Amino acid sequence: MLSFITALLHTKLKVQGDTEIKLERAHRALAPKPKESSAPPRSIIVRFLDFSVKQIILQQAWKQRDIEFEGQRVHFDQDYSPDLQGKRKGVREVIKQLKENNIKAQSPYPAQLKLFLATGVRVFPTLVEAQSTLKELGVDARIEERDILERELTQDKWSTQENRRMQLNPTDVRAIIRGDNGTND
Repeated sequence: MLSFITALLHTKLKVQGDTEIKLERAHRALAPKPKESSAPPRSIIVRFLDFSVKQIILQQAWKQRDIEFEGQRVHFDQDYSPDLQGKRKGVREVIKQLKENNIKAQSPYPAQLKLFLATGVRVFPTLVEAQSTLKELGVDARIEERDILERELTQDKWSTQENRRMQLNPTDVRAIIRGDNGTND
């Protein structure tokens, strides 16, 4: 797999000649093998030894857009966690609605919403923070109850029994939402 991916990158991407592509590993995604021959093949996950080379490869692939191998289009993207993929999907759906209303928008990493409005550029860390602005723009954003709870838990200060003020960090909030009880059961 390593030699195949290295050869694919060298032959299909127009990367600068001095960029040395070194891969740590490459393997198929753990999804089941497609049963139908017409189904798209499983993804290949590649880990680069050098982050800057990974960024060069991704930028070039996104710039070229139409990259094919044996008549099939090849897509290049980051390997995000399922949680982050879900958040980015929600932002993409909002951006689609915004574009239908002729409003330019982007989604900077991790899953922010960047709006280019007549009044200026506005960046929202999450869709929860953007909810009132989106409502004014006539866009219906589907926001998970979990995201609202996470925001409330991180924004509000909590008091302990000793009346000390404290604020939960994002790791604690995720543990509360998942229902972790501190054990490894």
